[in-house]
Amino acid sequence: MLQRRLVHLRKLHNLKQEDVAQYLNVSRSTYTGYENEGLSHRVPNADTIKKLSELYSVSADYILGIQADDVVDQEYPDEVVEIMHRIKQLPEHQQKKLLEHLINYMKLVEPFLKD
Repeated sequence: MLQRRLVHLRKLHNLKQEDVAQYLNVSRSTYTGYENEGLSHRVPNADTIKKLSELYSVSADYILGIQADDVVDQEYPDEVVEIMHRIKQLPEHQQKKLLEHLINYMKLVEPFLKD
């Protein structure tokens, strides 16, 4: 779970392993070990998990798999997950306004999407 979430969060933020390793002040191979599920698997320490949670604006519990995130844990395309995360970062009044526009847009295009 930890490895999958680290990969997903890194890709969601359009970062390379080297970028995250540099942010954490560890070698790229050390960071790669955090994402690996094989024999070279490494477990990040508490300070590293804290830095990762700050980098990605998620809780340490989420990174560790203690807390679920319905958006990420569902099998949605990466683009949908990215849009959902971006909406969640907006102030509440902007979220509501954007969602109203999206719903109205979907109502307009739905007749053209039916086969």
